[in-house]
Amino acid sequence: MKKNDNGFTLDVLQRPRFVQADLCTGCGRCQAECSVRLTTLVNGQKIKHGAIHKPLLAPKAVPSAYVIDKNGMAPCRVECPLGINVQGFISLLANDKTERAAELIAEAAPLGGILGRVCRHPCEANCSRGKLDTPVSIRALHRYAADAATAIPGWRSATQEAIREGRIAIIGSGPAGLTAAWELKRRGYSPVVFESHSVVGGMLATGIPRFRLPREVREKEIEAIRSLGIDIRAGITVGRDITFTYLRERGFKAFFLAIGALRNNRLNIPGEELDGVVDCMSLLLTLNLKVDTFVGANVVIIGDGNSAIDSARAVIRWNKAAVKILSWTVPEELTAAEEEVEEAIMEGVTIEYQAMPVEILGEGGRVTGVRCRKTELTNEIMPNGRHRPRPIPETDFVIEADHVVVAIG
Repeated sequence: MKKNDNGFTLDVLQRPRFVQADLCTGCGRCQAECSVRLTTLVNGQKIKHGAIHKPLLAPKAVPSAYVIDKNGMAPCRVECPLGINVQGFISLLANDKTERAAELIAEAAPLGGILGRVCRHPCEANCSRGKLDTPVSIRALHRYAADAATAIPGWRSATQEAIREGRIAIIGSGPAGLTAAWELKRRGYSPVVFESHSVVGGMLATGIPRFRLPREVREKEIEAIRSLGIDIRAGITVGRDITFTYLRERGFKAFFLAIGALRNNRLNIPGEELDGVVDCMSLLLTLNLKVDTFVGANVVIIGDGNSAIDSARAVIRWNKAAVKILSWTVPEELTAAEEEVEEAIMEGVTIEYQAMPVEILGEGGRVTGVRCRKTELTNEIMPNGRHRPRPIPETDFVIEADHVVVAIG
């Protein structure tokens, strides 16, 4: 309270309601539907109520006001890049409301069945339950909700706003393109998705191994997007087959570029141009589309991230080759998900730690091996949080290989 020339100015401290006051009618339906039960001490008495309720103190003062009791936003939701309402859909599942749980997921991620399989689940690493024993299996529950809802006819038929004029062209049918198409359709627009490959899905179809994302799951999710009336055209490269001018002349008013970041980093070492040296994206594209290719008996994969692990496990499934991963660092500092590293090792992949490639060897223009140098870690911390490795002089050794896959990002 502050005194001024006109009297006093009073600052009122209010707790956040977490309810959109301008939309709340005070009907009480939310309170009846809420499945989360809490106990609050009021005037010495324990009062049981839902997480959403009218104020327990002086409820008659603001009769139509509803509030949600919570301490900020759940850490699992904070860590989710898409902001999925994790605690919300899990609570709905617990109360046998599978379709509503899937709808809640779809509000942020329409490709729920795909995400429930390929997500790196940072939510689980920050799950409050993990402080007590083990984190909730959020990704598995997400996958269950999406898969179960898929069997319910018409569950994905989202409410659509009034139809708006003007067509929108989306260039690329990967996760970003399909999600944009879904959202635009909900808002009343008429999106058309253009894909340069013969298969729809972008990186979902060409960059993720089938053991992580089965083709039938991907196709079912994409077909569900199509069923909303979204036009998806494959085998058309915008800029080569058709131009932006061509599209504007046919009524397209806006363009969304969802072409991804497909350029791979190079090692910049001698021998990288030899036949038999490929980048991980080219390898996964070839294997996913089942294009005839030769993958030899000894495959060396350079890199220790998730792309390297995906490549290694995909190659082993392709022809049971001997696969070795080269990592600059120690096991504790691998960037790949720990569970996937363990699974790769169980499947037969070997990892050569603290080994830096310095030259790719070849004969007659064809790769024959990789010359490596042992490394040691310095005290310098790189931007990714890992210690910078340093090559140790006079520690070179050679690993035989008839295929080398570069997977360094």
